[in-house]
Amino acid sequence: MTSSNTISSSWASFSDRDQDEFDAEEDIEEEAKKLMTSNRDAIIFVIDASSSMLKANQPDSGEAMRAAEIPFRSAVQCASEVMTYKLISDITADLIGVVFMGTQKSSNSLQKEHIYVLHNLDSPDIQKIKELNNIASGDVDFDNEYGSTDEEYPIGDVLWDL
Repeated sequence: MTSSNTISSSWASFSDRDQDEFDAEEDIEEEAKKLMTSNRDAIIFVIDASSSMLKANQPDSGEAMRAAEIPFRSAVQCASEVMTYKLISDITADLIGVVFMGTQKSSNSLQKEHIYVLHNLDSPDIQKIKELNNIASGDVDFDNEYGSTDEEYPIGDVLWDL
């Protein structure tokens, strides 16, 4: 009887352990399904801040009436508008990041030169939108705050830091 009790108690303990592992696997599978169906977007704006992007476009003769655009400011304004749309639409589960490449100053986790992470991948908020709008409108002295360079650097450095 003793060996029979030992076998059935071992079997019960083995069975409980299997059930716990099975439950843990089910939990992992359910979590993976939730992540796959969560419809969460992640957008990273990588904006070239080299000197050529900071110069106004020379309008053609047919475009003389239209004000010359600065490509860098247009790109920053685009990032601001997308962030504003996400915030107004209450799609704050989506993540947005903004990175400047070709800057004189650097701010990134890998300490790579000429890469400035303005906003890490995070939910949009009004402070980030205001900061982008100030840069896009020219209220921020970009040369003083971030600087611009035409020095060469590996474009892959931008992607590794994200």
